[in-house]
Amino acid sequence: MLCAQCSGDITSVALSSLHKFLSYGFLTRDCPRAKEGVNLIAKCIPNCVFEETDSGSDEVVLMKLLELAVLCLSCDASHLLTVSNAWEMYETCYMIGSDRR
Repeated sequence: MLCAQCSGDITSVALSSLHKFLSYGFLTRDCPRAKEGVNLIAKCIPNCVFEETDSGSDEVVLMKLLELAVLCLSCDASHLLTVSNAWEMYETCYMIGSDRR
């Protein structure tokens, strides 16, 4: 069960941390349990729920979700993603894009 207990600001900071973790190369194909790590990050994207406050900060969180999805699909350990996690990230990105038009 998912609940929106965190504000958009807290969610934004958490997403930024995951982004830095991947972009700094801390998760590579040679890391122990890299498959588990990249798939856990990938699962965070479609399951991200936050308390909406104002449209400006909410859009920042959505943009960070999109950026994290791109980085997750392009990082060194991306080939370890399961098809279902990659597909769920794609669906989430599509839903974000179609809801904002």
